Amino acid sequence: MTMMSTNVRRGMLAGVFVLAAYPGLSPGAEQKRPAPSTRIAAILVQAERALAEDRLTLPSGHNAVSYAQEVLDLAPGHPAAQGILRAVVTRYGLIAGAAVDRAEALRRQELARARAYRSRGEGVAHRFNLSTVPLSAVAERMDGVEARPREASGVAGQPPGHRVLARLVGKYLYESEVALEDGRVQDARRYWEVAAQIARDHRVSNPGLDGIERRVAAAEQERDERRVAAAEQERDESRVGAREAARVSAQGRLLKAVFIPPSF
Repeated sequence: MTMMSTNVRRGMLAGVFVLAAYPGLSPGAEQKRPAPSTRIAAILVQAERALAEDRLTLPSGHNAVSYAQEVLDLAPGHPAAQGILRAVVTRYGLIAGAAVDRAEALRRQELARARAYRSRGEGVAHRFNLSTVPLSAVAERMDGVEARPREASGVAGQPPGHRVLARLVGKYLYESEVALEDGRVQDARRYWEVAAQIARDHRVSNPGLDGIERRVAAAEQERDERRVAAAEQERDESRVGAREAARVSAQGRLLKAVFIPPSF
């Protein structure tokens, strides 16, 4: 009997050691997992940090897009995760725009060098009465490059800082359009007002400002009309309900008035 008790105690102690070594085996381990909302909040913090550090799609598994995808896997259509993804697209647009600015600056620099080399070659040719045919081909190419129209972006010839502001206006107009498509009329108005403020303060032109403002105004009018119609319908239903209640009450009073108790 004593030996059996000893073995039982040893078994119990061994079980305690196993649970201590492997906490996941504990019966309450499942209950210690964070709630989905807590986990989503933690992932969104990581996503915001990755966005701020320009870890947009790299490194794999530790970037803003992958964190946003984790949130969407837990809560499809989560607005904050969707906002992270839109911010990534916008950030890539700004980075690409800055690269275009550098490319344009480099293009101007290289064209200036080409003009200088061409001028030196022509100087040597004229000085020694030589043919300039070897320079003709490059001269035609340079003329074509210099005459090539800039992309019609509405900001041609403006300094890089001004072009960044123009892209910001475009970014907020894009967000306004997205909000309109999602039915978020108030957000659409807010994004449009930010775009209009930047354009007004910095004299940035964008052909889409007026068109999107008209769309926002039309959406606001439609929303207000729906609200008025819903309020009128609610009032009508309330009146109908009141009339029905009055009718039932009148019928009840009439029945009481004509009621003849039975004689037994």
